[in-house]
Amino acid sequence: PASRHALVRRRGGVVTMVKPSEVPLGVAIANVKKPMGIILEELEEDDPSAGVMVVQVDPTGNAAIGLDDPTESVLPGDRVLMVNDEPCFPGTFDQVMDLIIAADTPTVELTLGR
Repeated sequence: PASRHALVRRRGGVVTMVKPSEVPLGVAIANVKKPMGIILEELEEDDPSAGVMVVQVDPTGNAAIGLDDPTESVLPGDRVLMVNDEPCFPGTFDQVMDLIIAADTPTVELTLGR
């Protein structure tokens, strides 16, 4: 459930925790079984929305299973904010992949910004 999460928000180099009630619209939580069937890409450091973005979702992959409900789906253009309970925004591709790989459950909870 989204209510137990807090997100990290970065403003001018300052990192703060955000209460669940302050989570902006445009945040989705997707529970995706591994292998996910998504392609991630690290955005350029000079991009104001730097971090890791979903660039492709395999229509036959596990991330596509929830596409009937976009609020619980992984969509191209989503930014990866958290993997399970670990904040990873703005993070590198390697940091996000390490968190996904290290997950000791077959399903990974992705908190996504859109």
